[in-house]
Amino acid sequence: MNENKLTEEFWRDCDNNNFSKEATVLFYYLLYRYKRDRQGIISINPAALLSLIAGYTVTAMKAASEELQSRGYVEYTPANDNCTSGKYRFLKTGNVKKGK
Repeated sequence: MNENKLTEEFWRDCDNNNFSKEATVLFYYLLYRYKRDRQGIISINPAALLSLIAGYTVTAMKAASEELQSRGYVEYTPANDNCTSGKYRFLKTGNVKKGK
């Protein structure tokens, strides 16, 4: 994955249709984790994520995750009874859906 190209695409897409502030913060946090860990799948416990991002709710972060997924940036699997961490995987650039 080319992080610079993905970031440029994100901002170009934002010019056409702004992302929510929560989706923007989540995008950059996921990008940070990808660069740090170099793993294709990023697992994040929702409570741990909220402790890093003060003032956001679980509902807002779920909506941000779904927004990034619906716009083609990540594949998102929410936490459930079997797995306490949500899972994110960046999709390759070029798969990004243009803003509405």
